[in-house]
Amino acid sequence: MDVDLVSREEAALLARDKAARPFRQAFVVVLDGGLSRADVANRVAAQIAGHPRWRCVPTGWPAPVWTADAGFNLLGHVREAVLAKPETLESWLAARLAAPSDRSHPLWELWLLRLPDLETTALVCLSHPAQSGPVQLLSALLDTAPAAIPAATMGPVAAVDNPFEPLAGIGRGLHAAFDTASNFAGAEPRKLYVAGIQLDWLPIPAIAAANGCAVHDVLVSLVGSGLASWRSCPGDIVALVPMAVSTQAGRSQVGKNVYLPLTEPDAHSRLLNLASLTQTHIASGIAVGAGELREISVFDQHADASFAMLGGGNHQLYVSNAPGPSGELYFGPRRVRGISAFTAPMEELASVGITRYGNQVTFAIAATSPLEGFGRGMMNALAELRRTEGG
Repeated sequence: MDVDLVSREEAALLARDKAARPFRQAFVVVLDGGLSRADVANRVAAQIAGHPRWRCVPTGWPAPVWTADAGFNLLGHVREAVLAKPETLESWLAARLAAPSDRSHPLWELWLLRLPDLETTALVCLSHPAQSGPVQLLSALLDTAPAAIPAATMGPVAAVDNPFEPLAGIGRGLHAAFDTASNFAGAEPRKLYVAGIQLDWLPIPAIAAANGCAVHDVLVSLVGSGLASWRSCPGDIVALVPMAVSTQAGRSQVGKNVYLPLTEPDAHSRLLNLASLTQTHIASGIAVGAGELREISVFDQHADASFAMLGGGNHQLYVSNAPGPSGELYFGPRRVRGISAFTAPMEELASVGITRYGNQVTFAIAATSPLEGFGRGMMNALAELRRTEGG
């Protein structure tokens, strides 16, 4: 394949990754019904030729490149787990987001999770923000109508017991550059906490119209209300809110630090205060509307937003917001019931990924301390804001 240089921004994202503080994202797709691991592997195999980054590892220093893994084993990246009580999807995600990536292999895993309590399954793509390939391929795996799973091309999946063993020692270039003693030696992984909070989407545009503000302002203010009710929140904070903009060079993500007035007495006052602090027009371009953003994959929107963290300055909260697709999505014959995007916080107290899908909007929260009160504060705020617009 052609030489694919690791960009300065990608190298900076890789450098932020530490054993005790891994930099990982989890894209979660909950499905309406079951699949087999072979179904998932065959669907990936049918798409992977057009997505070379899916096979690559960052190698070489001081001029790193994305290099095709000569021993790439797809079945080593398509994994399966059954969640049994007391384990939940949230606790499973928290543990995986806190676990460091294996730098000797492409920095992604695609998990098929069986959720007996919910009588369904979920696909979870765990990846490093610098490696965009997994996000692009996950988008390619979803269809706007039911589709058949391709015929078997990968052979017997169960035969792979230790899929990474033949790959030991491959792709060590950037490992030596970034996995320094200060980053990785003797570090104890931290504990993370995650929660997925779903709210009704339908009243949110009406709330924005009644208050003369943008839908984005309403969503961020709801996050602020959750923070205000969260016992771990220290008070008023600064949030890094990546905003999609259109420039002469095309779309980009710009990190905008926004002051969240958490000490306001109620949700309505908090929304009006926040709306007065945000701007539709920003220095580098004109804000892109939700309709145009829907042309970009919801996963790409969240992944691109992570680059804004490189220049966001001092903040305690990271927020990304993706409007989501306008219609239903499917993985093969299975309808997608929900989509969420989690990002492991780095120096922040927490990160929040906001995704609209259908008539629901999901707030995917990852934090460094338990999230008691967060969801209750958001639901109470939405109920209060509905009263202000007569809903």
